[in-house]
Amino acid sequence: MRVGQPGVHAPAMPIEQLAIEPEPVAKTSLYPKAAWEISSNPMWAPAAREGHSAVYSPSLNQLILFGGYAAGQGHLSDCSVCKLEVGKGTASQVKWSRMRLGGGISKRSHHGCALLEHPERPQMIIFGGESVLNGKTVELNDAWSISIRTGEGRALIGNEGVPPTPRRCHSLTVASSDDGRMLVIGGCGQNSSFFPAEDNLHLLHVGPDGADWRSGAKVLKLLAEEAHEPAPTASPREPSSAGAGRSPPRPASAQHARSAKPPSKEESKGEAPKEGKEVSAAKAVEAARVAAEAAERRVTARREAYTLLERRSHSANVAGKVVLLFGGKTAAGDLARLEHCARHAHRMSTMRTACAPHAHRMRTACAPHAHR
Repeated sequence: MRVGQPGVHAPAMPIEQLAIEPEPVAKTSLYPKAAWEISSNPMWAPAAREGHSAVYSPSLNQLILFGGYAAGQGHLSDCSVCKLEVGKGTASQVKWSRMRLGGGISKRSHHGCALLEHPERPQMIIFGGESVLNGKTVELNDAWSISIRTGEGRALIGNEGVPPTPRRCHSLTVASSDDGRMLVIGGCGQNSSFFPAEDNLHLLHVGPDGADWRSGAKVLKLLAEEAHEPAPTASPREPSSAGAGRSPPRPASAQHARSAKPPSKEESKGEAPKEGKEVSAAKAVEAARVAAEAAERRVTARREAYTLLERRSHSANVAGKVVLLFGGKTAAGDLARLEHCARHAHRMSTMRTACAPHAHRMRTACAPHAHR
């Protein structure tokens, strides 16, 4: 299907189709034909496969392919680099080359992969996946870093925290390239079984010396704290020039002190009056009620968040402070909707699912048949 051709008007479409069809794209000199194209056959290309990962590096203008499963070869651990040149001839030109990997990363498929475009250390992070050990299919929970400049690989040893349960078909999404933080969401274990609640959300922090892990409620708490902006601190007031030279207020006169009401017996004994006791007790009861309701809301929010994240074979992306989840499979079946997990209370919608205590809301807005 070609779009954006001058003089061609698209026929009227039902509203449900307008929600999923791409908008027309105008012609540009860089992309002469805004259409899907099949790249020309290169001299060499990687083997056909499934369950692999591919990330694009804008700084190097390269697509980096890793691992997967190929018929007749089994699980793979090779890495290939694709240099793409757009707009030459009738189709895009691609040039594939092999990247020699060091470090001994094992063969795997259906793993998580993310690219950290750090100015000094651009690297591709691999976590988990499926492999074969002693003739038996097993799930993995190891993390690796591969330099996209040299191909050198190193195992990310956990300095703090516990890695997630071995899994496959999960997602590994960059939350912050500058800080080296990524989110591991969902996945499945042996016999395609799903994980318990808190095992569906993990935070991986990659540093020069290794990796740190956070899981479950700790990640939700961390995300909630980041969502709240610090309250502005009030600066001390400086004395104005108009008040300069004034004498300090005089103390109360002795006559005024004598006219004051004498203390009651409870006050003289150091006890609060009966009225004060009743008010204090009522305030304590109200404070306990508010705290209990807040705790119940947090528990409900976490339960809803874990239910939302319990999936496999899905896609996940982070756009600012919004996590975009699409599709996948849950215990109830396949999903065909786009879900926004935002940390802004004003983004209310028909479906409220908190992804962090006090802060997150989820919006469902996608396919025409998306259920709520």
